[in-house]
Amino acid sequence: MAHRSFLLGLMATTALCAGGALAADKIKTTGEGALVIASRLVDEGKLGEAEAILRTLSAANPDDFDMRPVDALAAKIAYKRGDKEEALRILEAMVAYDPADWRRQNDLIQLLIQEKRDREARRHIRAMLKQNPPDVVATQAKSDMRMLEERRVVHVDFRAAAAPTTNVNSATSDETFNLFGFLPAQLDDEARQQSGLGVTYALSGAVTPKIGEGVRGHFAVRGEVADYGNIEFDQATLAAELGVRLGSENGVTGVIAATADRRYFAGDPYAASVGGRLALQRAMNKRVLLAGEVAARHVTYDEQPDRDGPVFLAGTQVTVAAAKRLRLSGGVAAIREAAKAESLANTQFAVNLGALVALPYRINLGIRPEVTFRRFDKATQFYGGERREDVTYDLTTSLSIRDFAVRGFAPSLSYRYTDNESTISLFDYDRHAVDVGLAKSF
Repeated sequence: MAHRSFLLGLMATTALCAGGALAADKIKTTGEGALVIASRLVDEGKLGEAEAILRTLSAANPDDFDMRPVDALAAKIAYKRGDKEEALRILEAMVAYDPADWRRQNDLIQLLIQEKRDREARRHIRAMLKQNPPDVVATQAKSDMRMLEERRVVHVDFRAAAAPTTNVNSATSDETFNLFGFLPAQLDDEARQQSGLGVTYALSGAVTPKIGEGVRGHFAVRGEVADYGNIEFDQATLAAELGVRLGSENGVTGVIAATADRRYFAGDPYAASVGGRLALQRAMNKRVLLAGEVAARHVTYDEQPDRDGPVFLAGTQVTVAAAKRLRLSGGVAAIREAAKAESLANTQFAVNLGALVALPYRINLGIRPEVTFRRFDKATQFYGGERREDVTYDLTTSLSIRDFAVRGFAPSLSYRYTDNESTISLFDYDRHAVDVGLAKSF
């Protein structure tokens, strides 16, 4: 910073208004001192006098004086005069000149948010996060992004992925199975384990108009397609929700919605359901987030009426910021499928753990093991009079790059291993699956 003096055309009365002492018709002060006086004048609403000081400083433009505070104060004057476009123009020019000026980056983002120019604010936040700003700056930017996402009225997300798997139909690798416990039967190729390379697509959208304080409408639709080389294994789901989103000052947010979906398998209608769900979450403190959900729906199967019936779900999940770059989670869930046929009705309990680690080079590593216990209500003679009980072990690992996108598409990579062990060998299987995807929010 410079400490040389500049002769500023300030009348003694101006110095007095700024809290200075009357010494002569004109005063001498350093550039920093002039800036302090101008800032006080702005706070007192004397914008013209403050602007005169800035013009004098700009005209002098000494090489050893940082002019950025002058430009920042000029933006503040423009804003106070109601010229928001001029304020934005000045701040955008400052950020373009020095993208690492985090204070001006934040000033620009806050002004865009205040003016409800959310798309531009999100663009600047994403650009800033790509530069690996200091943690305190990144934390504020991510908080701003969450707030912007919460107040968005229209949300659209798209994802596409290549999904090779060793067991697309979740089937056994055995060639034979004993019917009624003693009659050997040959399994055809379609009923046995099949590997394949699939391509999956998912498109979702939501409209969340504000209804009142802390209440928004909620209308969401989702479509998912898994396309494999053999149409016998193609799957598709169409789903919709209609309800309200809730928010409160004590940190509780949630969704209450009616739900409906239609599923297709091998190109034909497979099942449909209608129901509802309630999902709530609460930030217990800055490190702990608690979430819970209950849901109920009635499922109707097109070709398997014995499976028709209600399905109930209840679950809870807790997420803890255990360290600066480590987030841990754990949860439990219970599912009840009350099918018409007792041999198909079953109860499931699932337990999961999770860890998300922020690695160097902006890489996120996720690990999520899960165990599910499933017990059917009644044995059937078709399986030799033995009651079916399954234990499913799942391990999912994922990699993603923080705040990175190619033309707006964020890449991700995941691997999942599944091992299902059943008291009935026909339902024993394992599967390796990889997902290489690109996702974009509009």
